[in-house]
Amino acid sequence: MSVEIVAVRISYLSFFACIIFTKEEGDIMGVEVVTVSSKGQIVLPMEMRKSLSIADGDTMAAFATDKVIILRPCRLPTAEEFSEWLEEAEMWAKEAGYGEDDITGIIQSVRRKQQ
Repeated sequence: MSVEIVAVRISYLSFFACIIFTKEEGDIMGVEVVTVSSKGQIVLPMEMRKSLSIADGDTMAAFATDKVIILRPCRLPTAEEFSEWLEEAEMWAKEAGYGEDDITGIIQSVRRKQQ
């Protein structure tokens, strides 16, 4: 299930609002109009928070383009998801010919590129 909150800022003359769409696999689940506070804050409607399991203090990732802001809950992977990702990474490394001895060199190379 792919769920995300998309906030779109619209302006009509002096009216500024934020419209929030919740999407589930491409379908809009709901539309709410919210107001942006003087501090730039918005309140996600309770129904949306409940349906997306967003609790007080949860972290959200915000992505912005020209006229669209996308908010997505940040979630740690489950142990099962992490195990699957690790398995995929190990298979990729093996297919690419990397072994445990190569790890230190790869990490150092990435760190040098980031500096």
